This record gives sequence, structure tokens and C-alpha cells, in this order.
Amino acid sequence: MHTPDDKLGDHRATVPERRGSIARVQQDGSATVPRRPRVVTITVNFNSRPWLAECFATVTASRTRHADLEFVLVDNACTDGSAELVTQRHPSVTVLTTTRNEGFAGANNLGLRYALARGADFVFLLNPDTRTPPDLLDRLVEFLDAWPEYGIVGPMQYRYTSDGAGNGKLNDWSLTALRAGESNIFDLDTPGLPSPAGPVSGRAPGTLEHAYVQGAALMCRAEALRGVGLFDETYHSYYEECDLCRRTRWGGWRVALCTNLGIQHFGGRGNSQYRRRMMLRNKYYFLVTDPEYRARDITRLTFRWLARDLMRQGAAPAERLDGDRRHTHRRAVAAAAGPADSRQTAHTPAAAAPRRRRAARHRSRRRGTAGVKIAIVNPPHRLPSDASRWITVPPQGYGTVQWVCAHLIRGLRALGHQVTLLGAPGSRTDPGVTVVDATSANDFDEWAATTDVDIVHDHTNGLINPRVVRRRAQFISTHHLTGPPRHPQSCVYVSSAQRADAEGPVVPVPVDPPLLRFAATKDDYLLFLGRISPHKGVYEAAAFAKAARCQLVVAGPSWEPDYLRRIQTSDDGSTLHLEGEVGGARRVDLLSRARAILVLSQQVPGPWGHLWSEPGATVVSEAAASGTPTIATRNGCLPELTVGVGRHVPYGAEFDPAQAARLLAELPRPEQVRKIATERWHFLTISRRYEELYQHVLAGRRWGNAAHSSASSQAAT
Repeated sequence: MHTPDDKLGDHRATVPERRGSIARVQQDGSATVPRRPRVVTITVNFNSRPWLAECFATVTASRTRHADLEFVLVDNACTDGSAELVTQRHPSVTVLTTTRNEGFAGANNLGLRYALARGADFVFLLNPDTRTPPDLLDRLVEFLDAWPEYGIVGPMQYRYTSDGAGNGKLNDWSLTALRAGESNIFDLDTPGLPSPAGPVSGRAPGTLEHAYVQGAALMCRAEALRGVGLFDETYHSYYEECDLCRRTRWGGWRVALCTNLGIQHFGGRGNSQYRRRMMLRNKYYFLVTDPEYRARDITRLTFRWLARDLMRQGAAPAERLDGDRRHTHRRAVAAAAGPADSRQTAHTPAAAAPRRRRAARHRSRRRGTAGVKIAIVNPPHRLPSDASRWITVPPQGYGTVQWVCAHLIRGLRALGHQVTLLGAPGSRTDPGVTVVDATSANDFDEWAATTDVDIVHDHTNGLINPRVVRRRAQFISTHHLTGPPRHPQSCVYVSSAQRADAEGPVVPVPVDPPLLRFAATKDDYLLFLGRISPHKGVYEAAAFAKAARCQLVVAGPSWEPDYLRRIQTSDDGSTLHLEGEVGGARRVDLLSRARAILVLSQQVPGPWGHLWSEPGATVVSEAAASGTPTIATRNGCLPELTVGVGRHVPYGAEFDPAQAARLLAELPRPEQVRKIATERWHFLTISRRYEELYQHVLAGRRWGNAAHSSASSQAAT
């Protein structure tokens, strides 16, 4: 049995000797000599001279503790002197040349064959229009060395900035990848197709198993390439990396984006005829070469694509008209329509009013789906145990609402919105988020009087005055407490039990699975994580653990010494382990390794005077995302949250040992629990639900209107 004080018990512990070294087998097979892995970076260039200086200046400056690097430029029949520039500035770079444009697939294959012949362990494909952080290659190698089941990985991509400093904003491809998540590559065309992602068990933390890693920044294990082959040169350009990632998965490897690593990538902004033609051709080729698609799926997708592509071909002549030619074309069409049609579009008040209404609806739709300026307001609370410390976003320890704000900010940023965070000083979130210190109602009112945001989303449980906000912006609040909300008209609830008989949408609290670590094998201890108070049922949790003959780890702040002494007195020294307030890696570790988390919330008076009814129970979703099931009472939201991820016990502290043992044996499997959590509470899923509500708010609707009733039901769990 592992105790909570042991080191991390995940599968990384089985391969520590691999980190930073590759075992080289001698010819007689009798001994091994550790060596540093060899990484070859390959940059295919076709007349991209303006980008190359910065590209190679940054990648050749990479700092590596775990690998030896070699840099290769593939000159793909360039005519702009690119190869000469690189050779002059970076003599150590190997230049390979082609006699004709081989496309992305063929040119990279030339570099890949060279790398494999040179004994490379890892190959990193890098576009010319990129800027590489100095530690990126080292961290990718470290990741692949520690997680040997991954064949292809890549970093997230950020917008390329002229000054090189970066602005912390994801580029369009990464935003699309986060929106799509782990869905099928054609999920938007035909929802319900199988996900390419591997099983939840065995995943590395901080990864997203997206359908593919873009070839602009892709690291591949040489062993995987030797098994599944190189790029299919039939593609020439576009979809070739999708096919390589697909075949790598077929070969038994995992493919993922490392969400905590990044690179700047300018990205193709053009819409050339060549690109359109290759994208059109290659998606059909990609579809028909996949045996996992059923004939029905292929037929449905093909007909849908053909209809859409034919419509685009028909519209192509008009689309090619640009600038003044487009306006000239429209004027010519209007003139040919004759006086009657001209009268229908005259700028009269009667004709202008419908146009204004249509334009207003169009603006509200556009603002509701992308580019909205949103202010997230965090409650400015200090730690009761240390009044000099604020509870920040994200929190360093205790702070349920603060974690909700942190996850929501990340999701809204990923969906392309601009976010401002107001609240406790010291908060630090994603780069690009404006942070405003505000510690009182007056601070919020002063800020609201001059703000230019579209929506203020309040999480302070009533500190914000919506009448002040609505002079300049729309207002919405999320209720995180028990009892009725202070501003019910604009309120979102985190559970159906919390909403009770009120009208309004229900959106549960979000969770970020990559920040949590999944463990399929659990240690023999139970966990309580949260505030040590009577309404949270810590005394009852200790009684259950004693009946089940399991150790109970209690991790959380204690602000009521008499209650804590009562818990300690009830223990004979064999059950209780007081951990104190935890955060960071220790919190993640405890969540992932526990056999179950205990949420034995009791119907007693809570901290705000009301009879306690569990409002949102963030810890249930966090534990589930770690593969840890929940044992809970039926208080408040717990019955609706624990469906599929836990079991229930009665109120009180009387537990039969046989029943406790049987309940532990009936807990759902960690893989099932993690899958449900990812589908139900993923921060992007929750952010999209709020995005829908923002759209209705921007359209001037209020809760309870007929126009809003459908949105409320869709947003409810």
C-alpha cells in the first residue's frame, strides 16, 4: 500500500532511467550504454527567405540538456537565394536541395530519410514562419522520453509578433483545435463520428489528443516513423500530416498536443487557387483511404461536400471580384434590375427601419459568437487564516469560485474573446488577460463607469450593482452560494438543486482535465478536500473511513478549532491523516491517487445562516477528471452531479462496516469516471454554454422571456 506521503505513483515512475538518455544496445546484445538522444530539425522552404533569418536564429539557439541537435534546411526548388542566406549565417545547418517543388510531403520525406539514416531518435518538423522558444525542443524530448507510448507530439501555436516578445494569444489553428477538442476531424460535417483519441487511461497530463498535430511544429519519434512510414506523397501538400497522425495511431502510438508548450507561428493567410484545389482533392482522398469510416458515412460526407463545393464553384466568379470591381459589379446588377427594383431599396424611413433591425440582429449574433469583450469579476476575499493574503485567480490553495473563474477565462480566451479579470490583487492568469485590482464595491463602480466591455460576468454573489453596469454594458451573474441570489433576474445557477423553483439557466462548474492527472490504479486511502466545517461533513467522513478500514486524508483549511478537535478526538490514530491546506502538485497528486473522495455534506446551518444545501461541489468534477469516484450524501446538487461517477450514503455518522466495504467495491471504474467528467464538465464545453447565454444577453433578452426559454433548457445539465 502506498501512503499519501509517497512520491507520485503514476506510470512515469516506471521509466525514470529513460529520461534524457537512450539505451544503445551493443552488437553482441550483452550490454547497453546510455547516450543522449539525437534530434534532427527539418525546415522545408519554398521561397520564404524573409522568414528564415528569424526562424534559424531562434531554433539554433535552443538550449538542450537532454539531446544533441542537428538542423536541416530542405531547399524545395527555391529561386530567392534562401539556401545561400542560411549557409552564410548558419554554417552548421545542413542544406538538402530538390530539382522541383516536391510539395510539403515530398520535401519533408527527403529530410526524414536523411535524419533516419543519420540515426535520429526524434525528428522535429518546423515551418520557416515560426519563432522557437529556447527550451521547446528540450521539453518535447523530455516529454517523449518520459512517456514512451506517444509517437507524435506538438506545441500549441501562438500568434507571431513583429517584436518577438509575443502577446500570449493563440493563433487561429490552435483556437480551432481547442474548440474541436478530441472530436473526429470531420465532426463538424457529420457529428457522432468516432474520436481518434486514445483511452483515458495512461494519458500524460497537460495533453490534448486532437485529431492531428499540424506539420508547422511537429515532433515525431523515429521508431514510430520506421513502423508506419513517412508522408504519403500523393497528398503533395495539405492533409499529409493528418494522414501521418492517423497512421501513427493505427500503429499503436498516441498523438497529442502539449497544451503547456508553445511556439509562435505566423501561419498561411492566403487563399490561393492551388491551396483550394489541394484541400478540395485531399479531403476526399483522406476520407476514402480510411477503413474506419463506414460506407454510409463516406456517402453522406461525399454528397454533402459535393453540394457545397459545387455551390462555391458557382459563386467563384463573383468572389473573384474585389475592391472597386466588386462594387462596380453590384451597381451594374442594380442598374439592370430597373426602376421597380431600385424603388424597393430606396433610402426611405420605411425601408431603412427593417435594415437597421436586421443589422442590429447581425451585430448581436456576431458579438455573441466571437470577439466579445468580457469582464470576469472575482470575489475579493482574503484568507481567513491569514488576512494579509488574498484568494487569487487561480488560487494557490483553497478557492472554489476562483478555480471556476480561472477555467472560464481560459475557455473564453480559447474561443476568441477578450477577457478582463477584476478582483483580488495578485491574480495572474493567461497572458493577454487584463487584470484590474478591485477590492470593494466602490472600486467596481468606478471601473464600471468607464469600461468599454460588452458583458460583465459577476461571480461575487451580489457585490456588483447591475444598474451601474448596465449603463455601459450587459450584466450576468453566476450564483455560487446557497439561498436565493441577490440579483435573480440576470442569474445563472450552477446546479438544478441550487436553482430550486427560480427561473434561469443552469451551467455547472467547469474543470480542466489537462491540469489534473489521471491514475487508473488507486492507493488505499479516502480523501476529503475542502473546508473543515460541520456542514461539509468531515466528522462523518472520518466515521465512514473508520467503518471501511481505510485511511482518511483530510486536506483543507480549518477555521473552527473546536470542530477540528472533535474530529481528532474521534480517531484512535489509525484512520485520520491531517494534511492541512494544499495546492498545486500536491493537490493534483492527492486527487488522482485516492480510492474515492468523500463529500458527506450535511443539512445543518451553513456559514451564511441558511440550512446548507450543496450548491456546486467543484471537488466532484475535479476528482472525476482525475478518475477518482465520489462517495456523497444526497444533499443539494450531489445527486445530480454524482450520476455515473459515484455512490451515495445516508446522512449522519453511523456506518456498517460490511455496507461500507460493499459500497467501495461497487464504485465505478476510473476510466468511466474520467470519460464522464471530460464529456460533462470540460472547461470548453462550459465556456460554450456561457457563450450562448452571452449571445442572448447581447440581444437584450432577460431570463424568463419566451425567447430565452430554449436557451435556458439547452444550457441546463
